[in-house]
Amino acid sequence: MKLSVKPENPARHLYERAGFVRSGIDTHGYLQYERRTDQAPRM
Repeated sequence: MKLSVKPENPARHLYERAGFVRSGIDTHGYLQYERRTDQAPRM
């Protein structure tokens, strides 16, 4: 599973706690995250 979010979006901390790992920055400056779907969330 992948998602992109603006760096100033406070929800990115929620995504990180849910197991998403930052995988890069796209050409528009959005942070890219991905999470393996076989991982359980860490909350």
